Amino acid sequence: MPLGVVLRRAPGVTRWKKWSWKAVAVLPGAGTANWREMRRQGDWVEYHAATVSLDLHGAETEAYRNALSDSRPSVFVVLRPEEGSDGDRPTV
Repeated sequence: MPLGVVLRRAPGVTRWKKWSWKAVAVLPGAGTANWREMRRQGDWVEYHAATVSLDLHGAETEAYRNALSDSRPSVFVVLRPEEGSDGDRPTV
């Protein structure tokens, strides 16, 4: 299933880190994305950064059930520095 990932960019909290990135939403069934700006407020911006394939594995069924039935359902997004960039955008 395609899953869009929405990231929020806010100013970094230290002088060594220009930006702080946080996954704030997912979009089930999303189309292709390429850092499309979705919302801007004050000094932060939200982007539909990427659409990735959500692959589920049978051996992880219990963990999925626990994560999704919690009082606050969650998915986990892994970000890493984009190769060849100055760190302005992570790779999802």
